[in-house]
Amino acid sequence: MREETYYSVRMRASRNAPHEQGGKHISGGERLITYGGLQEAVDGLLHKGFSHSRGIPDFMQIQLESVNEPIETIRPLPVAFHQTDTPEKGQAIARKLLQKAGIPPHMIEKAYENIAEYADARGAVLFDIRAGKRIDGRGNRGVRVSRVDWPSHDFQKWAFTHNMPENSRIKEAHAIAAKVCAYPGIIAELCWSDDPDYITGYVAAKKLGYQRIAKMKNAGDESGCRIFFTDGSIDTESCIHFFGEAACIHSAGGEMMKQSMIEKSKQHLWLPFTQMKDYDEDPLIIESGNGIMLKDISGKEYYDGFSSVWLNVHGHRKKEMDEAIQKQLEKIAHSTLLGMTNVPATELAEMLTGITPEKLTRVFYSDSGAEAMEIALKMAFQYWKNIGRPEKQTFISMQNGYHGDTIGAVSVGSIELFHHVYGPLMFESYKAPIPYVYRSESGAPVQCRDECLHALEQLLAKHHEEIAALTIESMVQGASGMIVMPEGFLAGVRKLCTAYDVLMIVDEVATGFGRTGKMFACEHENVQPDLMAAGKGITGGYLPIAVTFATEAIYEAFYDDYDKMKTFFHGHSYTGNQLGCAAAIENLRLFESERIVERVAEKSKTAAEFLHDLKQLPHVGDVRQLGFMCGIELVQDKGTKQPYPPEKRMGYKVSLKMRELGMLTRPLGDVIAFLPPLASTTDQLQAMISIMKEAIAEVTGRGF
Repeated sequence: MREETYYSVRMRASRNAPHEQGGKHISGGERLITYGGLQEAVDGLLHKGFSHSRGIPDFMQIQLESVNEPIETIRPLPVAFHQTDTPEKGQAIARKLLQKAGIPPHMIEKAYENIAEYADARGAVLFDIRAGKRIDGRGNRGVRVSRVDWPSHDFQKWAFTHNMPENSRIKEAHAIAAKVCAYPGIIAELCWSDDPDYITGYVAAKKLGYQRIAKMKNAGDESGCRIFFTDGSIDTESCIHFFGEAACIHSAGGEMMKQSMIEKSKQHLWLPFTQMKDYDEDPLIIESGNGIMLKDISGKEYYDGFSSVWLNVHGHRKKEMDEAIQKQLEKIAHSTLLGMTNVPATELAEMLTGITPEKLTRVFYSDSGAEAMEIALKMAFQYWKNIGRPEKQTFISMQNGYHGDTIGAVSVGSIELFHHVYGPLMFESYKAPIPYVYRSESGAPVQCRDECLHALEQLLAKHHEEIAALTIESMVQGASGMIVMPEGFLAGVRKLCTAYDVLMIVDEVATGFGRTGKMFACEHENVQPDLMAAGKGITGGYLPIAVTFATEAIYEAFYDDYDKMKTFFHGHSYTGNQLGCAAAIENLRLFESERIVERVAEKSKTAAEFLHDLKQLPHVGDVRQLGFMCGIELVQDKGTKQPYPPEKRMGYKVSLKMRELGMLTRPLGDVIAFLPPLASTTDQLQAMISIMKEAIAEVTGRGF
């Protein structure tokens, strides 16, 4: 594509003949530019060629060449300025700087002895300080530094920051110097121009940066010099090739933006579920994404190993999703759903009720999974009141359950790590045991399942008259550590809720929309909920939409004359937002056309084979998986299942190592959560699991 291709545009101007044929060299220049900037670049080079103090050229060549190799980014050198009033003083400073860079004084003098000879070269010379001689072997041609540029907008930012003039000569010289110094084995560069009107020169070195010297020669002097001092370790041809052919873009703005952005994030942001002291020690800012990859502001890429918190389906920048949102934006971005509907919200509701369990016929929109659960709780509470049974006001939730971070959702949750602070704000709920097979006394799925169902039945038998509903995550408890329920447990819960006249609220926020290999996880056991919350994957990971599904019986309990006060008084400003609904519609179309659910079911089998390798690691206690929901539990002792002391934060340390290796995820205590985008290929799954394996092996192998 034109906008992605860089071109080298070179200009050479001379008088009486091309300078290769003995003509007088007037001027030269080069730009690395994309297609859109070609005209401006050519105009600038033409102006440069015809406005040089060395005269008016009668021969000029402008050469255009596409750059097909990767473009390297190089950073500016630190800058210092030395004010001098005579060439002698300037040259004395240059000698001192070269010595400071690590060149022995006698080698500096040896180079200076040959400056008159070197000045005849059209390019630079390579001087070996070990051998004490020129080594490029290129005669009058010398060594050319080309294919380097410094975009004007970036240079302007740099110049302003460093209080430097926006001088084109400074830009060009500094860009070339930075490229030269970037090559291993180059110790320093000594340079002043052959332009009779330009008397400033410089010494550049990795150690010293760009040292600008005000006066290196007298005005009117057309002699110039450029020497690249090398330590003798370089391969000459490779070095010359790098200078002439490797494409480099000079950039200060990226680094400045990076540091500025990091500082802004530290000063102003408060991130969710994040100890900000941890963040300040290891800041990360994402700039872009493509497919299943994320890129930070430094340009480093990472696998999105947790689907940007469990919700990405098709990858980032999915063309069809982008276009659907843009198309809707051309019509309207948002109008309220209070007392009216809109086209996308209506169409989406029809599509959703076509794919959910058949008894769920009504759709109530919200903005997040926590709110969807909050709505389900309020609906269940008001439902019993509306039908004349107001005594049913309490709830049952599962131990270690998590349903969101709003007060109602927290009240029916039970994760001590998240919820202990907010006890005084929460309403009481009954807690029923969940079958955590790995940590159960028996370690047997069937026995563990039956024991938990028995305990639940005892609780229901005693309190069902006051219980409005039971809340449960569908098939997998996510935030508590990817705890996969044994076969038959969810169906058993459904059976007990029906028997004791208690509504069943199923939380499909994390598990819905293909994540487990079914459109909704409750389909694994043909469970029909009374209320169901869904979110995350509903828009493919693009926009915040969530849904609470209800049966027709529950809906009818609210359907009456206004004065009966059975209206469900709930709703937020952006409920049923058109852009979100448009994204969800396209997402569901892609689910069908690309067979997402079927492919997840197929690929999850292959993922299970890759994950099996992790079980062999000495500190992996358990590997749990349903579809693309996976948890790897780390333990101090595999034989006894002894966990690591919490203060060791092994899960957090492993996640940092994975980040270093090129994959992002978040730990759940000492359980590594792996929830890749549903579009991940088999090769990508293998690559991500390999990173996990390497990170776990290295971090847990260190001991403590």
